[in-house]
Amino acid sequence: MDALFKDNIKLDRYLSDAQRECVEHFGCWLRDKHFSRGPVQRHVRAAKRVLCWANYTGIGIEDLNSTGIARYASALEARGKLRYRNGKYTVAFKGARRFAAFLSEAGMIPESAAAVERPALLEEFNNWMRSHRGITETTLDGYGLIIECLLRALGEEVECYDSKKLRDFVLNLVKRYSTTSTKKITTPVRMFLRFLVATKRCRVGLEACIPTVPASRRLPSYLPVDAIERIIAACPKTTQVGARDRAIVLLLARLGLRASDVAGLKFSDVNWEQGTITLLGKNRREARLPLPSDVGNALLRYITRWRPKINDEMIFLTTVAPFVAIRRHIVGEAAGRAIERAGVDSPSHGAHIFRHSAAIGMLRAGASLQEIGLILRHASIEATERYAQVDTDLLRLVVRPWPGVESC
Repeated sequence: MDALFKDNIKLDRYLSDAQRECVEHFGCWLRDKHFSRGPVQRHVRAAKRVLCWANYTGIGIEDLNSTGIARYASALEARGKLRYRNGKYTVAFKGARRFAAFLSEAGMIPESAAAVERPALLEEFNNWMRSHRGITETTLDGYGLIIECLLRALGEEVECYDSKKLRDFVLNLVKRYSTTSTKKITTPVRMFLRFLVATKRCRVGLEACIPTVPASRRLPSYLPVDAIERIIAACPKTTQVGARDRAIVLLLARLGLRASDVAGLKFSDVNWEQGTITLLGKNRREARLPLPSDVGNALLRYITRWRPKINDEMIFLTTVAPFVAIRRHIVGEAAGRAIERAGVDSPSHGAHIFRHSAAIGMLRAGASLQEIGLILRHASIEATERYAQVDTDLLRLVVRPWPGVESC
């Protein structure tokens, strides 16, 4: 720490020996997470200042939980030191939050007694879904919010559930939502009832009382081939973010991967010798796809030149410390950046438009729906058939005139 700072004595005179030792451990924790010298210095100074504030207000280290950090944020806000002019948080607050994360990880902040434990039945449902359906944790988190509402509204005595109570719960909950959001409510409830039936907690067929939601009639939005190529070409190869974005966009555009597929890509999934990539899709279905040369070159360039040199099985990492595997929303942000960088007028700026574009491109190149379904790893042909509605050139060949009306 003496090598990092010249002003240790100025700040340390306000801290106890235990607090100084805690700050030193925090600095080591930051270095272990691959923070460079400058951020370590700024975060450690922020930690010292939050401890000085804690001493002044009479709270201990164990009180620097989410509530304590919120109080500190209010103190910074009162002094005009919480945010920059562009709305971003100042280093003082970022460092305080990082310090609180360190304290929590080190076990120095006790778990909140007010934290509400998740119902045991919900945990059993999650385990059942993992083992029988291969559902991801992201999906389970979304299901859990709805099921907790259900258990609070109808109670945990599931053997007393009947169709009227369940339908009333769903109908009251979906009044304020769109069709797409309504599906996110009915599906978890129906899956939870199937779990109850399978574990013999309620009568067979009760899940059928949940009303179904009509499927969306919107045609899939897509980009033409020349726009996709412009987006790929606009991704720079000479920056860390650009090289990562280029590899991500190529995976999305050439193979039609989902955002979660890209975020979860591991080194063991890529077979460089055979030129294949193995993916674990929905319901744990494994598929092996060919790795196009331009995708492989972009991946290799990112891995060898721009990926942080840390031991992690995931391929794509964040570009700032702490270096961790990216999440699916980062893939969407990379896709949006690439579209904006190319100046393409796109109906949407997420990752899924590349998947739709890949399907439409294959269809117009002469691929059958069965072949497209294999590449996109659809569970049924019905999921692939909707892309045929977009191929207007092919539809013109099979359309028949309306009886009694002259053809256009």
